[in-house]
Amino acid sequence: MIKPDNEFTEMKRNILMGITAIVITACSSGNQELGLYSNFGGADLLYDVDIEEQSDVERTKPVDVVESIDLSAKKIIKNGTLSLEVNNLETAKKRVDSLVQKMNGYYGSETYRNRSNRTDYLLQIRVPAVHFEQLVITLEAGEGKVTEKNLKALDVTEQYTDIEIRLTNKRNYLNRYQELVRQAKTVKEVLDIEERIRGLEEEIESVQGRLRYLSDQISYSTLSLTLSMPTDYKFEVNPQAKFVERFKRSIVSGWQGFVGFILALLYLWPLWIIMVIALSLLVYRRRRKRKGKKMWITQ
Repeated sequence: MIKPDNEFTEMKRNILMGITAIVITACSSGNQELGLYSNFGGADLLYDVDIEEQSDVERTKPVDVVESIDLSAKKIIKNGTLSLEVNNLETAKKRVDSLVQKMNGYYGSETYRNRSNRTDYLLQIRVPAVHFEQLVITLEAGEGKVTEKNLKALDVTEQYTDIEIRLTNKRNYLNRYQELVRQAKTVKEVLDIEERIRGLEEEIESVQGRLRYLSDQISYSTLSLTLSMPTDYKFEVNPQAKFVERFKRSIVSGWQGFVGFILALLYLWPLWIIMVIALSLLVYRRRRKRKGKKMWITQ
């Protein structure tokens, strides 16, 4: 007996719903397995990020539309060099000292040079990054002529974020191993897990050190400042030393040369031994030759 069309359609709908339910259940179990593996598996899975499909509005958005960027979230390392030629070096140095103190900065290094035609201060200034631009502007606006200027800004946001992620992953692994060491049943298992824990702790310390270095470079900017003051060129004549001093130097230099010569001869002692042996053989042969001639003459 043939069923009506509406009953046949209802049966097909029930079959499709059953197949759909099976597929959804299988996919859900597969996702749970993948999630479990990502918690205990390799580090690469911890970097996976779900990518959502773009909406129709985003796909139709013009290419030349520029998104607003949150600069406060970026990690920027600022540094630069600045050279100023001033009329009074000490006054300019005091002004820089006051400016650095006012901006909560400090000197990473400070060098003073007095040359024949100029006097310089080489200063490595470290100030909070928020005051870096203001420091440069204030120095340029003050007394002195700018002879060199070079400013740089390095975006390390991606590098900083990558280090933070790696540090978080290593800490998660460390916590997991610390849980496993409590569940270990044999001494070998305990030793193996503790060895992995020790390696992870060393890696974490290394990553933390790198992160601290980047944080310091980001929070404090570095400006290499040179203050120069031209001076009148002075020709300095080296006066001749007195005769007694020169005589003493000559004696000392001659003695040092003699000692050096003796040491050089001692350094070649294998060669001297070979020469003595060769000379002894030569003398021995000549004596034998002379002795043979005398015996022939007497005969």
